[in-house]
Amino acid sequence: MKVILISIALAMGSLGFAQTPASRATEKSATIDDAAAVLIDHIMDAVGLKANFVVKHANVANAAATTINGQRWILYNPYFFKKLIAATGSSWTAVSVLAHEIGHHLNGHTLGRKGNSHENELQADEFSGFVLRKMGASLDAAQAAMQVLATEQSSATHPRQSDRLVAIERGWRAAAGEKMEDVATNDRAEQKKKEQTVLDSKDIWKKIDFAADRKADYYITTGSNVVMVKDNELRLLGVMKKTTSEDVPYIIEFLNERRVAITATGKIVNSEGKTVGSVM
Repeated sequence: MKVILISIALAMGSLGFAQTPASRATEKSATIDDAAAVLIDHIMDAVGLKANFVVKHANVANAAATTINGQRWILYNPYFFKKLIAATGSSWTAVSVLAHEIGHHLNGHTLGRKGNSHENELQADEFSGFVLRKMGASLDAAQAAMQVLATEQSSATHPRQSDRLVAIERGWRAAAGEKMEDVATNDRAEQKKKEQTVLDSKDIWKKIDFAADRKADYYITTGSNVVMVKDNELRLLGVMKKTTSEDVPYIIEFLNERRVAITATGKIVNSEGKTVGSVM
């Protein structure tokens, strides 16, 4: 498969049609389309199906799945593929883009049915991720094209990058019989295991939720220390002190001399009266 990908990168990324004589241009075009057709066949082999569409280079922005007079087509721009492969350093990006377009055909998006364009794109992304794992790509390789092509600003026709990356990962994991929720559960279990290696549960009095930072975990220990656990490391942030107020029974004094109050309802309030977190 690696040899095939290299040949596709070289053939589909070829430039200079206009600078060659007509016969050489025709020969080069045929070579490019032949290479793309071979790659299409390998993509279809990965899902156990036969291609019922024609692949051809064309004057399109990148790649497109379409139906013309009842014939299904995969149209692609070799200039686009050359730039994409150069930008990512991976020939898998060409595979993922073509697999995405095939996904549109196989999901019926090119049959004239009206539907949610964002949903259609995510379905095609998921198919792409599924195919690439079947063909031996890593998750990073399966997502490489989307890391370059998409942004977090969605459009009328395409979802934001983060949603598309999730769809690709869902397909990639489904190819091995995995589920995203299983992965999330395993990740949480692994994280909990890591936390317990640096902070035993019997030493935890309360957990703190800071709205501005949910990438780390914050706790109040039974010894009234306020700590942060991140990347399996424990860091002391400050101490909790008891007050004489029923409405604000505790305050936290941080090492940087900032203070916040803990109300009787568990809210964490800063000096400006703004709620910045809670104690659970």
